[in-house]
Amino acid sequence: MAGTDLENPRAQGVPLPTELATKIIAIVEDGHHSKHHQRGPSPLADIALVSHTWNAVCRLHMFHTVTLYSDTVYSRLSFIHFQAPHLSQYIRELYFQPSAAERIASKAEWFPACFARFDNLDKIRFENCCKGPLSAASLAAFAAPQRLRKLDIYGWKFAGVYDFLSMLPPTLEELRLDEVKFDSSQRNAARRDLELKAPRIPGVRLDALRTIELHRGQHSILATPHLIECPNLARLFVICSSTTQVQLPPWIPTSLPELVLSVGHGSIIPDFGTDLQPSSVTIYPSCGHGSEYLNHFTCARECIEGLPYPHAIQTLTILIEFEHFWGPLEESFPALSDYEMLSQLVCHLRESEQGSCLQSIVLVIKISTSPIPGKRPYDGHQVRELAKLEKGFARLVEANVLTADLTLESEDSEPYMRCKIRRV
Repeated sequence: MAGTDLENPRAQGVPLPTELATKIIAIVEDGHHSKHHQRGPSPLADIALVSHTWNAVCRLHMFHTVTLYSDTVYSRLSFIHFQAPHLSQYIRELYFQPSAAERIASKAEWFPACFARFDNLDKIRFENCCKGPLSAASLAAFAAPQRLRKLDIYGWKFAGVYDFLSMLPPTLEELRLDEVKFDSSQRNAARRDLELKAPRIPGVRLDALRTIELHRGQHSILATPHLIECPNLARLFVICSSTTQVQLPPWIPTSLPELVLSVGHGSIIPDFGTDLQPSSVTIYPSCGHGSEYLNHFTCARECIEGLPYPHAIQTLTILIEFEHFWGPLEESFPALSDYEMLSQLVCHLRESEQGSCLQSIVLVIKISTSPIPGKRPYDGHQVRELAKLEKGFARLVEANVLTADLTLESEDSEPYMRCKIRRV
C-alpha cells in the first residue's frame, strides 16, 4: 500500500525520522487553523493513516482541544469513557458550550469517572453553561482533574460563594472570569444571607496562581475580603466596562507586578483602590471603529491618572490597533499633536515631585488597511511618519526611554510600511 511506503526501507530507503514527521504535522495543522480559523475538516484525519508513528503524532493535535455542545456532549464523552478511554490522555483543553455542562453533569452518572480520566487536562472553558446554578454534586465532578492550570468561566451562575470556590483547584495558574453570576432568587436568599453574614468566608489559597483576567461586570460577592489568597499573582488583566465601574477585588496583592487594561472611549476607569503599585502597566485603548487617535491617547492618560501611584510605573506600554479602509492615506496616521499630548503626559510622570521610576515607554501602533497593489508606494509616507514620531517624542528620544513601532499592513501581506524608534 502507498500508505506504508513512507516507512518501508525497501521502498524509500531510510525511514523518515519521527522528529521530522512531528514538525511536518505541526506545520500542516498550524496552517489549517490559520487559514480556516478552526473551521472545516482537519487534514490530520487522513495523515494519521500513513503509519502507526504518524497516527500517534496526529492524535496529539486531533484531540488536543475538544469542544462540547449541548447536543454532542453526551455522545462524545460517552465514546471516550466507554469505547476509547485511551484517548483521554491526549485531551488538553475542554470547551463547554452553552448548556453542555448542565446536561452532562446532571444526567450522566458515569460523568465524574469520565472526567477524572483526563490526567493531562490543562484548560477548561465554561461558556454560558447554565440557566440556573448546578448542584454541589455536579460541581464536584468538574473539580476532578488535579493538574488543571487554566480555568475560563463565562456567564456561569453559582448558587453561592462556596460553590464558586470549589471550582478552583490548587494547581490553577490562570483564571479568567467573565460575567460570573450568583443566584439571587428568593429560594436561595437564606443561603446567600448566611454566607454574607459569616464573620469570614473561608477562602482558598492558590499559590500557583499567576494571572487573573476580569472581563466586564463582576458580582459584588467577588469583593469579599480574603476570598482568594494568591500571594504569587504576577499579572492582572482588566477589561473595562462602559456601564459599570470595575472594582478590583480586595484580595488582589498590592505587590502586583503587572497590570494590563483594555479600555474604550467612554469606559469607566476601574477603582484601583489606594495601595496598588504595579511596576509594569500595559494599556489597550479600544475606542471603536473610526475613532480618532486622540480618543486612544486620552483613554491611556485616564488609566494612568487613575492609578494611586502612577510614579511607581517602571515600564509603560501602549498598544493601539487602528483600522483604515477608506479615505486619504494621510488620515490613517496619528497627528503630531497626538504624539505631543502623550509625550507631555510621560514627561510629567518622569518629572513628578514624588520621584519617578519610569525607565521605558513602549508605543505600538498597528494600522490595518485593505490590500493595496504595488510593491513600495509608501516610501514618502514612511520618511514623513518617522520624522513626526521623532519630533513629537523628541524629549523622550533624547532621554533614551522610548521604543516606538508604527506599521501599516493588511491581513494577506507583510507590512507595507514600518517606522521604528529604538532605545540605544
